[in-house]
Amino acid sequence: MIQNLLLLLIIVVITIFLIDLWIKKIKKNKCILQQKKYGPNINIDIKKNTPSIGGFVFLVVFLIMYFFLFEIKIKKNIYLLYLIFSVTMIGLFDDYLKYKNNSSEGLSSFSKFFLQILIIVPWIIYGISLNYISLFNNIKFLYINEIIISSIISIGIINAVNITDGLDGLAGGLYFISISYIVLKNDLPIDLLFCSLINIGIILGFLWYNCNPAEIFMGDAGSHFLGASLVTITFMNGDGFYVIFIGFFYMIELATVIIQLFFIYIFKRKIFLMSPIHHHFQLLGWKENKIVYRFIIIHILGMILSDSLVRWYTL
Repeated sequence: MIQNLLLLLIIVVITIFLIDLWIKKIKKNKCILQQKKYGPNINIDIKKNTPSIGGFVFLVVFLIMYFFLFEIKIKKNIYLLYLIFSVTMIGLFDDYLKYKNNSSEGLSSFSKFFLQILIIVPWIIYGISLNYISLFNNIKFLYINEIIISSIISIGIINAVNITDGLDGLAGGLYFISISYIVLKNDLPIDLLFCSLINIGIILGFLWYNCNPAEIFMGDAGSHFLGASLVTITFMNGDGFYVIFIGFFYMIELATVIIQLFFIYIFKRKIFLMSPIHHHFQLLGWKENKIVYRFIIIHILGMILSDSLVRWYTL
């Protein structure tokens, strides 16, 4: 226990140090990404000069600790590394295109989706090694359906984290709660435990600079890293569907986007002022910190309640 806490502290300090260097380097080289145009104008005006691509540091710290710890403590697990690294590279390439083209748009949504499928489907087939997925212990899916459903869930949570990253500290704060809950509520294998501790340290170090007003954003690289790590840890622990409940508020954010698009295309009107839902409350006049704190509270309550109901149902 003491060793794990010491490890966590070391990772937090390393992350804070590297992010500080990264912020200085970005500002020195004027590598500031254009802010997306779909958020409220207040976001664009206030945050337009904030450094981004903090997710690059996530990957650097993760790889350093992975090869160091896994060499000393435990056997390397290539399937654990594969999804996190590969999906993060999609986000990093997206951020690179935004910088190169001096635009708020990088990869198209279709390109991202296509690359995610290419990466995730082989991982599900060869990395998880499941013959069946059991939903609530009594609904069995055939192997091909398992692949399809697992892919949908994985891609869904990765993109849900991505669209949630619109307010200072929101995506990172939700992730910290989720990954900590996984560690506390599950008897994780040693490789997944160390992976979780590494990621907790990384996100705490990042939140040091991402609390409002943020000094750096995680970018698509960071949001893809967080989403991929949630998928990796839950699926490799044998609880693929569990990520839906662990990512409770991420899924709410994704649902509001889907509902908004449905109403626009079917009924030709909006149900929210803007989606995802955090922008709706911004336009209602809520302060950014107020939205973040309340969403985190809802996330904690929703995650605990849904997890408890599922565990009760499966008894």
